[in-house]
Amino acid sequence: DASVSSITVLPNGYLVSGSTDSSIKIWDMNNSNITSTTLIGHASSIVSLTILPNSFLQSIDISGPLVFLLNYKKDLIK
Repeated sequence: DASVSSITVLPNGYLVSGSTDSSIKIWDMNNSNITSTTLIGHASSIVSLTILPNSFLQSIDISGPLVFLLNYKKDLIK
């Protein structure tokens, strides 16, 4: 079973969790029905989620220096 290994909150109120199953979930906490979007692409457990000042979310996994960047304002906020 996967467990949450990293968590952060975006400025828009979305909750972001990284898990030991290498997935990242974006949780929309702004409505009465909590919904999530799952992002995949990492090879191993997520160890760090960081909000960068340029509207990017940086995610790093345990396997090494591979870093994924997601522009959360462009890609998530509709």
